[in-house]
Amino acid sequence: MKTLEELSLAWNIPGVGPTCVSFRPPSWPPPADWPVSLDGKLEPVSYYGDDIWDFTIWAGQSFKLNFTGGQKGSRAERVSAENAALLRQVMAWFLWSKFASSSPSTFMYQFTTIRPLFAMVSAKGIRADQLMRFPRVFQDLQKLVAEKKIEHLPLMLHRLWDSREDLGFVIADREGIQALAEVTPFHDRKQTPYIPPRIWIYQVERLRECLDDYLAHKSALEECFNYCVDAYARIHGSLEVAMVTTGAASPSMKPFVNQLQKTYASNDALYLGRFKVTADKYQLTGLLDKWIGVTPTAGMDVGLVISDFSQYLTLCQRAAYIYILNFTVQRKGEAASLRADCLNWEQDPLGAIPVISGATTKTQKDSDARWPTSPSVAVAIEVAASIARLRMRCASAHPDVQTTDEDRENPYLFHRVFEPFGMATDRSVRYATLPQQTGYQRVLTYYPRLFNPRELEITAEDRRIALMFTPWLEFDEDFSVGKKWPLAYHQLRRTGAVNMFSSELLSDSSIQLLMKHSTQSMSRYYGRGRGRLRVNEVATKLVLSSMYEVNAEVSKLLSSARYVSPHGPERKELAVVNLVDKKDARALAKAGAKGHIYFRLIRLGACTSQGDCEYGGIESVAHCGGGDAGKPCSDALFDREKEGSIIDELRELDEEIAAIDAGSPKHKALLAEYKALENYLNVLADCT
Repeated sequence: MKTLEELSLAWNIPGVGPTCVSFRPPSWPPPADWPVSLDGKLEPVSYYGDDIWDFTIWAGQSFKLNFTGGQKGSRAERVSAENAALLRQVMAWFLWSKFASSSPSTFMYQFTTIRPLFAMVSAKGIRADQLMRFPRVFQDLQKLVAEKKIEHLPLMLHRLWDSREDLGFVIADREGIQALAEVTPFHDRKQTPYIPPRIWIYQVERLRECLDDYLAHKSALEECFNYCVDAYARIHGSLEVAMVTTGAASPSMKPFVNQLQKTYASNDALYLGRFKVTADKYQLTGLLDKWIGVTPTAGMDVGLVISDFSQYLTLCQRAAYIYILNFTVQRKGEAASLRADCLNWEQDPLGAIPVISGATTKTQKDSDARWPTSPSVAVAIEVAASIARLRMRCASAHPDVQTTDEDRENPYLFHRVFEPFGMATDRSVRYATLPQQTGYQRVLTYYPRLFNPRELEITAEDRRIALMFTPWLEFDEDFSVGKKWPLAYHQLRRTGAVNMFSSELLSDSSIQLLMKHSTQSMSRYYGRGRGRLRVNEVATKLVLSSMYEVNAEVSKLLSSARYVSPHGPERKELAVVNLVDKKDARALAKAGAKGHIYFRLIRLGACTSQGDCEYGGIESVAHCGGGDAGKPCSDALFDREKEGSIIDELRELDEEIAAIDAGSPKHKALLAEYKALENYLNVLADCT
């Protein structure tokens, strides 16, 4: 523990602040006589060393943790004194560490999830921190997890593994957690479909194109919007009157004329003619036609109309919303409540990390409203904020909407259509009442120019990859080859989480490029618990479960023909066997299928080293491929499917080396890199 200042009570209890005895432990682990809970007069109720911790007053209902069990009248299984001490330390970590549970219900769930482990090892006569030394006991734990459906135990053990230095002991290591993850009921459920990379990339790139087009015309769009709002304000006498009466106004009270014939004087300054004239004036006609097209009117070719402009703004708003969902693993309701200032940057040793903060976040203790994300999300937020501020001008002019100073200063990103020329029926609803977001499929129906339907048709390769992560799709005709993939918001959450770890597995250069931020920042926050901020707990569970799921899939591939050792088949088998738990060493294929293999992905394939590597394998592969020492590293396995990208990289290195002074340090480094890539290709050629 670096400093006790990092510890503080996670629950917001009135009167229990920094000066209160129960707010922060005086040492780690805490002393037996330290009060862990207090009554209404701030008198001790339970002490750290007690067999039972009573949080009833704080929780507002009966709330007791029984660490030892076995007492008369208690149904709790007995836990030995040694294991009860470890369990207390675990639960103290879950309540006072910087990644503690923020609600009593979550804390109780954590206790009931992990306590069976301590009861089981107590019955076996061992300590929980010695579990990994007893393979047979660990196998019994796997059976316990599967039979009692202890779904989130692997994720909790992962959190404790990440905190092992501060916590002071280890219950299960990375390989053990992976093995438990494979037998949890989570994998037997009908999971949310994983969107195949080709389709996922297509929708992301089209959404980004829509957003980029908005930003390229941002000034013109904002000027045009205000010009149109001013026109409605003039013809009605004020914007306030226009907001209230527009829906029932006669055609003579609308400044933009859709009809070819009109009943008023053409030189009347209040009337501005067909909207296309205004669109041409601001050079927006091509943009609106690209994404919206023209609104057909029976028997009349009127071209663009003013409501098309409003629809275009809503389309861009929808595109920003979906784009954010793609890169934050947020639930749809969480993203729907974001405000204009939601993007923050946390300073990290590896650079600035973008973090989305929910509108309800007030203190650092609120873990339910932060999501690490991609820097590219800044584009979506800029577009949505621009539209939100434009529409706020109209919302704040309507007396029934009742916007506050905070709303006007920091509007919601995804709200209703408020402009008087928009096709809205609920313009007078209070601003505090957020609308339901339109479903993904309905967005595609409303805006048919957003995606090309043919690009969403499922290919045989799409289906193969989808089945890798969602096997039940094999029995669903809606996901057959030739059908259009039924995109849905909840699919974006799971796909985003899996993509953080599977971009290398899927060998798609676009996935690797788009998800590069995830392996460098998002997975570090979610998977390793780093950073100053506590992030969304539900999202964290989704990401961690996806990490173990992807590891299991890659483990299966390591013993396949896709991966080769630069030192031959025998060295490959030895490298993989060294990663397998000793009890499974005689069954390599079975171990791979169970995910009992620890490795990490590198640019040339996979590294099977059990320890940290000083050479990296990410920024440089000179050592991995033998460019600096003549022979490739014995822990490296080369991935055949990276051959195309390696050939492209060699071409780029040729040009870069030619432009650098021979003999310079950078020249020598690039030559070593070049040699390593050549060695990679030579190994593949020899193994053909």
